[in-house]
Amino acid sequence: MYTLYNLILNFIFAVSFPYLLLRAALGKHGIGERMGRLPEEKTKDLLGRKILWFHAASVGEVKVLSTIIPQVKREHPEYTLVVSTVTKTGKREAKRILEGIKLVFFLPVDLKRFVRKTLKKIKPSALILVETELWPNLIKEAKKRGCFVALINGRISKDSLPRYLLVKSLFKETLSYIDLLCMQSEEHKERMTLLGANQDKIEVTGNLKCDRLLLVREAVDEDELRKKLCIPDRYKVIIGGSIREGEERILIQVFKRLKQKHKNLLFVLAPRHLDRLKHTEKILSDLQMNFVKKSQLEEPTSKSRSLRDQSVILLDTMGELSKIYSLADVAFVGGSLVPVGGHNLLEPAIYGVPVLFGPYVDHFKEEAKILTGSGGGIKVNDEEELYCNLSSLLSEDEERIKLGKRAKEALQKKTGVSKRTVDLIFSPLEKCSRRTADGRPQTIYSSPWWLLSSFSWLYRLICTLRLLFYRYGIFGQKKLKAKVISVGNITLGGTGKTPLVIYLAEKLKQKNKKVAILTRGYKRKKKGMVELTQKTKRKINWEEVGDEPYLMSGRLFDVPIMVNKHKSISGEYAIEKYDTGFLILDDGFQHLKLLRNLNIVVIDSLNPFGNGKLLPAGTLREPLSSLRRADVFVLTKTDQVSNVDESIHILKKYNPQAPTVRSVYQIRSIERLSDGSLVNPKDVENKKALAFSGIGNPLSFENSLKQLQVQILKHRIFLDHFPYRKKDVWSLIQEATNLNANFIITTEKDSVRIPLMNQQDIPFYVLKIDLKITRGEEIFLQKVEGKE
Repeated sequence: MYTLYNLILNFIFAVSFPYLLLRAALGKHGIGERMGRLPEEKTKDLLGRKILWFHAASVGEVKVLSTIIPQVKREHPEYTLVVSTVTKTGKREAKRILEGIKLVFFLPVDLKRFVRKTLKKIKPSALILVETELWPNLIKEAKKRGCFVALINGRISKDSLPRYLLVKSLFKETLSYIDLLCMQSEEHKERMTLLGANQDKIEVTGNLKCDRLLLVREAVDEDELRKKLCIPDRYKVIIGGSIREGEERILIQVFKRLKQKHKNLLFVLAPRHLDRLKHTEKILSDLQMNFVKKSQLEEPTSKSRSLRDQSVILLDTMGELSKIYSLADVAFVGGSLVPVGGHNLLEPAIYGVPVLFGPYVDHFKEEAKILTGSGGGIKVNDEEELYCNLSSLLSEDEERIKLGKRAKEALQKKTGVSKRTVDLIFSPLEKCSRRTADGRPQTIYSSPWWLLSSFSWLYRLICTLRLLFYRYGIFGQKKLKAKVISVGNITLGGTGKTPLVIYLAEKLKQKNKKVAILTRGYKRKKKGMVELTQKTKRKINWEEVGDEPYLMSGRLFDVPIMVNKHKSISGEYAIEKYDTGFLILDDGFQHLKLLRNLNIVVIDSLNPFGNGKLLPAGTLREPLSSLRRADVFVLTKTDQVSNVDESIHILKKYNPQAPTVRSVYQIRSIERLSDGSLVNPKDVENKKALAFSGIGNPLSFENSLKQLQVQILKHRIFLDHFPYRKKDVWSLIQEATNLNANFIITTEKDSVRIPLMNQQDIPFYVLKIDLKITRGEEIFLQKVEGKE
């Protein structure tokens, strides 16, 4: 389908070329930029920088970026930002409202040669697309060059879905190159799934326009605006916003009736398109309604400076409606009494204004649900219903104020989307960061896509041959005189193996079983076997054994932990010295040299199977078919997702016999890093914190902090198992001070890697969590003890 798409696009371009050449000669519409010719003086400053390329089609999408970009600049100043648009108005708006952007340019035509030229000039680390900007060649070529590709504030309208489905095979392939799809609602998620998107890549984040409204709200001086429009304090104001053809007469007739019943009433009428002004003026004149244009009120020498006998202000200026809504007592949002699809219903709500709208809101169904569901909005079907509802609200001040408050509260509950979106984008970027030879940050996405896929194919072949050699006895396996329980996973770290190992050891000790843990000690410096117990721990540094064994030894006071890459040797040693009956094999799913009695596979509900690709193109350590070796699955963090059943369905597809256990993380304690003393959880509620972590899944840590209602100013993400040095701690202290944070907080696993030092004025806290099984615990423990 890509081939056909390119053939058609090349034909269209060839036919249009003479016209485009003429426009280029005249310097119109940025034809040079659209053909990938970015001026050298604009791109030379991008060399050697970490670039984020944001793309917004036009003005509306640019305004969406105004919520994201300040957050990115504040939390990730190491990145340089560039923005592309399709329209001239979009480019102009981007230059006007987006601060700190290095380059604003026109999107290249979606032909390979133009896209490649632009990518070669910019060399982005990530490509972030807004809403429905699904350009097949741009996305594919960016991915080939190792970009992280994301769609934010994504949506697929009901009307456009059938058109997309006509070329589903094209969009299915296009979507396969996107790493993250942040959709506005479940409805939009379902439509994206119908187009072939992988559900594991989709996150429902909400609508960024809700956050945009908060920014507008903060910038409005209502008293000054009321004075500017000459509106007396005693007047009540009705605003009809974004009024479309066919609605003007209805609104004006309704207002004329209201004016007879309610004195001191003013109507602000805002047509959606200014080219309809003369038509609207004629209707006002025909219905004998006195009016003044907003632009006339701004003329200091004009006789129209006061409203006098005028009862209608006609808004004839661009870009001011969202602020003028702040003056309304009641608002009607247009494009909804005629079959247009509606306009932004939430703009008045942020000011605590009740919102009325018609039945045609197909483009704003989610917003309509928010308002009607909260009782802050009213749907009217015709002119008579509009009149009755407006009249009632104008007569009953208390009810009107109550409705406005509900509308505002409902909208505020939907904010915070920009923070969630930025976190979702940067978690994989920060997690996968590396350093180049000259010290510059780099990501795994910088490797060519085709090269990673080639190595993944080779890795699959090696995995398959290795499994076959063990299955047919070519490679030998060791059987020990104790019950071996393997705890492992099928994806790279962060699934929750360590909390489960601790849980198992504690449960077995409660049953008076003799237990030992066999672990490799990832990234440890000391070679050979190390016996980690309460007696020996005082003489051992965490770097000698690894952070995870060191953490476990702090929790499990009377459980010996044998650190050795040769687990059969350390297992025999534990059996001989401690008469161990149960050996827990940490990270043992791929360690096939040792026979086991129970194979437990831990699945992270937040990211169960990665992107579905094997290393190095993905995070799978083995093909999904290897799940057939599991005896039981433990799903972790099931309370943090809504699609647990989908993961279970995939597990059952590969291994219908193995039971699936669900688990969550619960807060065990908050402790001071300096002395281990307990901190009351109430003391961190609504307090400002700098969080940092170097773990496999930093999002899980954030979710735990949100349970405690901690206000996360910033989350610094380091590599998994990152060895902190004093300079790193000083850097964190300095950053927390600059942010005015009340404290710094990290994970228990990170805490063992932090060097002891004087932490000065700001406290360091450690969050400790436990694993709790919420479903299937009885059958799980039966399998562990061998009583099934």
